Amino acid sequence: MSPIEVLRGQPQVRAALVVPAAVVLLFGFFTLSSVVDPQAAVRHMTVAVVDLDAGATLPQRPPVAFGAQFATGLAQRLPSPVRAMPTEDAARAALDRGEVSAVIVFPAGFSAAIVAGAAIPMRVLVSDHLSVAEAQFGRALAGQVQVLA
Repeated sequence: MSPIEVLRGQPQVRAALVVPAAVVLLFGFFTLSSVVDPQAAVRHMTVAVVDLDAGATLPQRPPVAFGAQFATGLAQRLPSPVRAMPTEDAARAALDRGEVSAVIVFPAGFSAAIVAGAAIPMRVLVSDHLSVAEAQFGRALAGQVQVLA
């Protein structure tokens, strides 16, 4: 028997082929035709900030903690909510649980590097197990942080 004869003679085979194809087409239609508001999506993504910066001493001035100032500026400028986390491990755990979409870590020598004019050591942690929008947002966050600085 040829495949065409099988399709003509057995309605169960036709149904077994047509129903999954129809489901895939409907799913694809609704997925591709749905409109996602990027601004609304970003407002629902939370960024965790871990400030481990001890600050730096400037000549003839009081000590300054650039990490805390930078974290405050991010909270005011980013379109996403910013949540302070006490440690990098706690932030990584929140990222793994999906409670936050990305993590920005200001390490202990952050202010000292700024005062010295050296490269600024800052890390952005992301996860691939989140939604596509969250993963893209996390990857773009490093560039956004540079612009917002």
